[in-house]
Amino acid sequence: SEEKWETTFLPASRSGIISQEALEDAKRTMRQDAYNQEFECIAPEGASQFFRNTGNIFNSSFSEPIENKSYVAGIDFGRVKDSTVIKIFNQESNSQVFSDAFTGVPWGLQKARLLETLRKWNCWALIDKTSLGGRIALDELQRDYTKVDGIDFTRKSKQDLLEKLAVFIEQDYISLAQEDDVLKKQIASYEYDVLDSELIEIGTQNEQDDHVIATALAVWQLERPQKEEVKREITYDDMRKGEIADAINRANAKEDRTDYQEDYTKL
Repeated sequence: SEEKWETTFLPASRSGIISQEALEDAKRTMRQDAYNQEFECIAPEGASQFFRNTGNIFNSSFSEPIENKSYVAGIDFGRVKDSTVIKIFNQESNSQVFSDAFTGVPWGLQKARLLETLRKWNCWALIDKTSLGGRIALDELQRDYTKVDGIDFTRKSKQDLLEKLAVFIEQDYISLAQEDDVLKKQIASYEYDVLDSELIEIGTQNEQDDHVIATALAVWQLERPQKEEVKREITYDDMRKGEIADAINRANAKEDRTDYQEDYTKL
């Protein structure tokens, strides 16, 4: 007999299986493309720009440290072509406040410059320690500055870092410095392609990504802003319902049901 086939398009926004609240929470923690694929049955097609909603994200400015404020830094050590880059963010406002980069500088001078910057901002720092050079640099920095840690880059851990940065950009959770032209250029050049259900290929074709990686290492230490509760004005009907509920509660506590009826009829 001839087989019969049926296709059904039922995105989560229409199925009702997942609550609207859960969907809204997922939107706040996922890239739009990833959300569309996971919940809306919309698969990405080919290579696509990785960072979205970047038009208004560069709206902060470089500044000087403020007393009693907390800061975090991301450091990407240069290899052959890349620069050593440090990015610093205000941990309370999630805004970028500092950037520095240097190429072709001996390690001794790099270390001194990085230590001077870290001490000035008194910030926690996270660096890529994947390579031998990264591990050596981390060990030497930790001898003179304790508030620094490292992370090993794998394809998955690097993707997680960049995914968080992408979400924070899309959702306006961070502000990047308008003076940071190199970061603007690198962010605009980032693309991705889907490899399988869990991994995607992320990177640039012609540009270096040292400024993006340093930014991602800093943003990894930032918190997503808390969702603000929407407060609704109390209406007259709300107050009447509350008065009726109070009367019923008082009546339930009484043995005489006539008293309950008297309370209720007064409303």
